[in-house]
Amino acid sequence: MVYSTENDTQYSYERLRDKNGEPLKIAFKGVLDIKNLGDKEKILADHNDVYLKVMATDNSGKTVSAVQQLTIDLTSPEVNVQYTNEPNTSVQNGTYFNGNRKAVLSIKDRNIVPGQIYFNLTLTDKKLNETYTLDSASIEQLRELTDVTPKHQNVFSSISTEMKDLGDGVQQMDIVFVFNGEDRYEVNFSCVDGLGNGNDNVSYSTDVTEAANHVFTIDKTSPVIKQIYTAGGTEISLQPGEPYYVQSPVYYTTYVDEHNFAGEGLDFGAVSQTEISRNTDGAWNPDDLMQDSSQWAENGVNGITEQWKYTFTFEAQGAYRHFFEYKDLAGNPAIYVDANDNEISNTDALFTIDWTQGTGSVSINGFGFWETFLHNITFGLFNPGSVDVEMNAEDYTSPLYAVQYFRTPDPMSLEQLENYDWSNTSYMDPSEDGYKAHGAFTVDPDEQFVVYMKVTDYANNVSYFSSDGMIVDSTKPAPVVTITNLSQSQNGIFNEDVTLQIDVEDPYAGDTYSGLERVWYTVSASGNVNTSETIELLNSSNRVQSNQTFSQVVTVPANVYNSNDVKVQAFAVDFSGNQGESEVTEMKIDVTNPTISVSWDLNNPLNGSFYKDTRTATVTVTDRNFDPNNVRFSITNTDGTEASIGGWSSSSDIGVSDSATSTCQVAFPTDGDYTFTLGCTDLAGNSTEYGQTDEFTIDKTVPEISVSYDNNSARNGNYYNEARIA
Repeated sequence: MVYSTENDTQYSYERLRDKNGEPLKIAFKGVLDIKNLGDKEKILADHNDVYLKVMATDNSGKTVSAVQQLTIDLTSPEVNVQYTNEPNTSVQNGTYFNGNRKAVLSIKDRNIVPGQIYFNLTLTDKKLNETYTLDSASIEQLRELTDVTPKHQNVFSSISTEMKDLGDGVQQMDIVFVFNGEDRYEVNFSCVDGLGNGNDNVSYSTDVTEAANHVFTIDKTSPVIKQIYTAGGTEISLQPGEPYYVQSPVYYTTYVDEHNFAGEGLDFGAVSQTEISRNTDGAWNPDDLMQDSSQWAENGVNGITEQWKYTFTFEAQGAYRHFFEYKDLAGNPAIYVDANDNEISNTDALFTIDWTQGTGSVSINGFGFWETFLHNITFGLFNPGSVDVEMNAEDYTSPLYAVQYFRTPDPMSLEQLENYDWSNTSYMDPSEDGYKAHGAFTVDPDEQFVVYMKVTDYANNVSYFSSDGMIVDSTKPAPVVTITNLSQSQNGIFNEDVTLQIDVEDPYAGDTYSGLERVWYTVSASGNVNTSETIELLNSSNRVQSNQTFSQVVTVPANVYNSNDVKVQAFAVDFSGNQGESEVTEMKIDVTNPTISVSWDLNNPLNGSFYKDTRTATVTVTDRNFDPNNVRFSITNTDGTEASIGGWSSSSDIGVSDSATSTCQVAFPTDGDYTFTLGCTDLAGNSTEYGQTDEFTIDKTVPEISVSYDNNSARNGNYYNEARIA
């Protein structure tokens, strides 16, 4: 290309003279500004092999010329970065990689200078922030970098360079980085060519998101998870596929050792799945909480690895299946270890919380059934022939482990049953689902017996059941007399008339019976009241078979027998002179409402209701069956501090007399505006209220006084020449 210029060249001249002032020559100076050339000319001039020829012709027609070779570079370097994942590497959450990542940095320019390619690298965990010039020395430094993990991996598994000639003087330098170390990376690339042209921008291409062009994290380390289940302060050993049974809530603690645990706006890799069956009320499902990273607490740091902790208490009774798994932000699945850090497989945790005893019943067909353990055996059941006994057991939460039974002629206490050798007793087979059992047998004459049954579930809850005493005898027995209480008590105490049913039966002797001649009962009270009475219900002089049984409902008037020591017993005599009597039915009756009185140690307030010292109230409740757990204090304090409520003490006649007193002291030691009232309900359900609200103020704080003056310019110690205001 030949480019000539005349008008566009700026020049000046000067006339040179010799020492005598005679003219010698004329010198011209010209400036050719390449950057001011037109676009076409710039393209032609932008080359490493540019020749500048200058020609001059004088007025005589003589021409001279000079040629100079130039390097002209008006083009910024092209910088491209191409990211690809190495085999078996995947990305999660946009910028988290679980393996190596390759970056190919390509510089295209005519005048590439290796020492002027700049690589800014920040490693967060290593606390590194350096800019490397990517010459051979700095590349060697990069090759020697290691991360801060215990494995001390090379930050770059390899770095290679290649220079290519693209023709027309253009070169391309490729630098291949394989990021290998585990850290959070921040990278930036730039370049300045040999003539000082810097790159305008960097072009990126990637097989993942653009968010990872400058900032990304490599994490190849699997999280380590330890799950601990304890009950009653002891770790429970859960075996795969085998339920574990406990009688108390299960305390669950999970530890996760992981550096890249969670991040704001990122997917949290925790998955919790909890199922429960045969459950009762109470906390049982931690799933939503475990899947919320804000519910986890940091529990220490080991190097750059943080430990995270989550705790939950499974409170509800029920059969549980709980499963938890976790992946870190890079998608690495966790490794699971036991309490001794031995690696284990992650399986469902199966456990059952059950502190409720199984239920059961023993029935003697035709004579009734019993759903509890009878502490007092009466042997009030008679039959001249064989009787059938049936037993049923059931557990709601845990399967039945063993249901055992036996019969004995002598009553046994609960303590005797607990120490009894049940190994030689009979067993009842559970139903197919394991939660029910049924058994039956027949007792022939002549035998006296009580049936005892022991129900044990897999959580080792044990319950005992018994029948009442039964006599199977063909010999004529005395009449059988029983008393059934038809009224409902509260805490074993009645606060209204008590209704009883008296049942009498004259058992068969062979094919007949004598018949009932007389039935009566006695009722007595002592303690709070002292009275007694005998009431006759039947007095028959006719031998009639219709009197083989007798039943009547009677009422014990509460206002007459207002005592904790009320006894009722029924009697019967048949025409053969056999007399039977019931067990003594003992009752507590209380129809008297409590009374409340309050006395104060300080009763002389200032200004109506102000006290400068601690004020103490002595509360006295007069009641026979006082219930300290059912006293309802209503106390407020504007300053928020609660009053101090002491314990209750009762007089020696508590439980005996309506005049029994129970007292406690309530102290108001701190400042505040108080209101005070109370009410109470006794064990029988009788209630009362204090009937007033006491209001007063406690103020122990001493006032503070300060004085300041507007004029503090004293002369001669304490003389002032102007008025002074305090």
